[in-house]
Amino acid sequence: MRKLRLLRTLAVVLASALAANAQDTAKPVKTVRDIEVGMERDKVLAGLSEGYALTKVDSRIEHSEVWVAKGKNPADSEVARLVFWEGKVDLVTIDLYPAQTGEAVRLAQRLFLMLYNRAEPPTSPSPVDKLANRRSLVVPIELQDVRGDQIEDMSIILAIGQRHFSIHITKSEGYPDRVELVEITERP
Repeated sequence: MRKLRLLRTLAVVLASALAANAQDTAKPVKTVRDIEVGMERDKVLAGLSEGYALTKVDSRIEHSEVWVAKGKNPADSEVARLVFWEGKVDLVTIDLYPAQTGEAVRLAQRLFLMLYNRAEPPTSPSPVDKLANRRSLVVPIELQDVRGDQIEDMSIILAIGQRHFSIHITKSEGYPDRVELVEITERP
């Protein structure tokens, strides 16, 4: 009797797990935030087609496809890039802030170059690594948030050896908001 009860319990647990797994694979895709790595390309694109304009981008990498999904609603500035590898989702990126031009580009480019020039290439680069000129760098990050009556100063400090790079965002009453990229060299 005990064994039968145990077997029934195991069967119920196993059936529940299988049902949950089946529900996960049957998860509907309506927004880019519903997409999960490993989902089938056709299911993802069909699910997004109602709310997003989908554009295929030339991928140059064998076995992969890249699609851009842009919300059809004018109030929706959400843009995502979907990378499929052999017909399945491999990567999803969603823009968190609209693209910028002018000085914002120069700021981002300077930060990129400061980090990229200190990064190391992979020891055994894949074809994707070579195509993307990929490098890696582990950087400790310190965050500071100083607030006073008339000033707000937020800093993102990237520590690389004896050199630190800081992105300062300053809001001060009566002055325009500022963003600065600063290089700091300290004594060891």
